[in-house]
Amino acid sequence: KLNIFRNKKKIKNLKLVNGSMDDIEIFYKKGKIVGKFDLIHSTYAFYYSKNFIKILKYLKYKLNKNGKFIITFPGGKNSLKSEYLGENNKKILPTLKYNSNSLLKVFKKNFNKVYKRKFINKLVVNNYNDLIKFTRSAGFYNKSKETTFANKAKKKLLQNKAYKIYKDSIMIIGKNEK
Repeated sequence: KLNIFRNKKKIKNLKLVNGSMDDIEIFYKKGKIVGKFDLIHSTYAFYYSKNFIKILKYLKYKLNKNGKFIITFPGGKNSLKSEYLGENNKKILPTLKYNSNSLLKVFKKNFNKVYKRKFINKLVVNNYNDLIKFTRSAGFYNKSKETTFANKAKKKLLQNKAYKIYKDSIMIIGKNEK
């Protein structure tokens, strides 16, 4: 188990709700979530929903005045995906239902201030087993490619003492300024 709250301080304004984001309206109706928020933030998650647009439209009304809705998602190159699948692999695996242009349009229809930022996530993995577990959780995972990748990864870890992953990301920020 991972305990993200290692210090013993009680956080008074945080409530964890476990469930599908597609059920957000039900959570409100049942009182599991109440009130409005200054910030609604999703990192690498909203694109798994069955209907992102419906959820975004619902949640925008749950923002306080000048509140922000931020979504971060994959947006381009992914060094791990390229190395795992190999340079010769021409097959494109669709991992997102929405692309940055379609998401940007939805945000512009729902918020009067919209910002788009591109950045690169850098992840450094120092442990071979952690790297293999991480690749198994990826949307592009293919068991038939694992042995080839694992052999390359071992060599890279031995040579560099770490395996560096670079992943392009996009962040869209929506805000209704009054």
